Amino acid sequence: MLKVERKPSFDTDVLMQGVFKWLVRDLRTNLSSFDFYATEEALFDKGVASYRNREVKTYFLSPYYYFKARYQMDNLFKRYRFASDVYTNAELEKITCDKFLSTQVRIASKKKLSFRAFSVLHEARLIIKEILGDFDEKEHHERCKFGKRASVGCPASMSYLDVRLAGPITGSADHIGWFSDHLKEDKILREAIQMCSDSEPSFALCNELTLTNVPKSYKSLRSIMPNTTIGSFYTYGLGKMIEKRLSKVGLHIPSLQERHKGYVKRYSRTRSHVTADLSAASDSFTVELINRLLPRPWFNKINFGRIKRVKIKKKTYHLESFMTMGIGFTFQLQTLCFYALLKGIEKLSGCKGKISVYGDDLIYPKRMHNYVKSIFEDLGFILNSDKTFVFEEFRESCGSDCYCGIDVRPFQPEGSHQLLSSRLYNSLLYKTINGLLLRWSEEEIPGTLEFLYSEVLRVSPQILQVPPSFPDYSGVKVHEPKMDNNSFWSKISYNENLSIRFDFLKAHPRDRFVLKQIAYYWDTLRSSDDESVDSVDTTISGEYLDRFFRIWDILPNDIAQKRYDDTSESRSMRWIRDERRPYPIRSKLTGQRYRKLRAVVAEKQARESFIRQTGSVPAWT
Repeated sequence: MLKVERKPSFDTDVLMQGVFKWLVRDLRTNLSSFDFYATEEALFDKGVASYRNREVKTYFLSPYYYFKARYQMDNLFKRYRFASDVYTNAELEKITCDKFLSTQVRIASKKKLSFRAFSVLHEARLIIKEILGDFDEKEHHERCKFGKRASVGCPASMSYLDVRLAGPITGSADHIGWFSDHLKEDKILREAIQMCSDSEPSFALCNELTLTNVPKSYKSLRSIMPNTTIGSFYTYGLGKMIEKRLSKVGLHIPSLQERHKGYVKRYSRTRSHVTADLSAASDSFTVELINRLLPRPWFNKINFGRIKRVKIKKKTYHLESFMTMGIGFTFQLQTLCFYALLKGIEKLSGCKGKISVYGDDLIYPKRMHNYVKSIFEDLGFILNSDKTFVFEEFRESCGSDCYCGIDVRPFQPEGSHQLLSSRLYNSLLYKTINGLLLRWSEEEIPGTLEFLYSEVLRVSPQILQVPPSFPDYSGVKVHEPKMDNNSFWSKISYNENLSIRFDFLKAHPRDRFVLKQIAYYWDTLRSSDDESVDSVDTTISGEYLDRFFRIWDILPNDIAQKRYDDTSESRSMRWIRDERRPYPIRSKLTGQRYRKLRAVVAEKQARESFIRQTGSVPAWT
């Protein structure tokens, strides 16, 4: 009988249990405390459920190093789910859906607006009016763009731009009418849709959105609501318009996270400001509240085409929330609204100080806190007490955790229980090693590192070492290459030009061939966020586009690359050599000979694969 050899599978739960055990031992040694985390370790040995359900005591008055060690262990598995965790997938789904529905019931209950809240709303509206200015219809049309994730009628596995445009294109009745008018102005988009669908644009009416839950932590999921295809296009443009205007008041969203990290470090030491977080922040905005905050022209444009029903577990409900995660303007609009509300409270209370907002991450003066808490409750918002810090020497915002001015951000592996192949397991080990070394030195966690290095050598003959700028999965990041030829570390060599050669793991995405490239050509023209696409010729005739994209049997190399390389934003489509035709072919357009190219995009939702590759860098750091 023929024996089939199976590929080895490595259990991620076993790895995480090992990391827990060795990390406790290392930190226990550093603290010279034999009972550090002993009770929690005993509960972990009994089972994950016993460990999760333990009572977590506060330790805010502890010495710095003890706080960092304890905080690391308490939050180690916050984003990782074991096979035998406290909640099953079905239970998490129910908890998340019930929470969303309870929020809808809460904000639907009409509550008389207090005078203090009315006064703050009046000030906030004036602030928002000054920030937004007049609504520019032309600017909105120029900034609209299709999303890269799932939309109604286009699942995530097939959310390629050429597939999305092939239709039918989903939208509300208002959005479909608006989009039809938009196509009269955007002739290239209309041609792209015609080529992708081989017909005139076709639409599908959508009157409800579906609530979808995605992983967040071991005890909850994150609710998002994928928009319609036209809805995502329309709202993306609105979000970009708001983002541009926020930059004028110092809230530059692309760099705001890093600025918040600096604030967190400062205010954990001075305790002069609060870092606050809200529960169900975006879901708590109602139509009435947004109407009170926004100038009427902006409200009409943002409210235009809004879908007011949501489908949850085959049941349809009236949607009380004005916006949810998954809508293109949600993050920018809630940033604007919370900022204006805090500035309104600052003006009326006289409590001056730094105010900054990133989504629902709020920073404001400590003297304002009682006003913020009361007025936000009047408006239907709930401060998350677990993530709001007022009097403690601890502050947290935008992925930064600081205690007494010192970074104590813990390492938190993400994911859930899996059985991995050796190559995937190897990449996970490198991610784990680099994540730990980002927060702890080699001298602090020697046992944990020795355990992880031994796991690497179980699946690989060598431990790969890479420069600090490389991805976490590519190898162990070291500031100086280890040159000991007798060790298990991979060898480092030098080329004739003195560049450094080394081996590393490289993510190897699968490619999907694109036959209708015009969709990506149009997207490239729309991708410039600096409002300048002068480097790309946007006046190409329809006849040329037809010849260039549809007759791609012989594709000119220089023209194809120039159309995509001249833009400032990296593209999702790229060109690779056609191995079926290794010899140069004469172009029908230019008469010259070129290498045959094929257009490809990365395959979506394909399982990660990694290959070992040799590369070189001119300098290691």
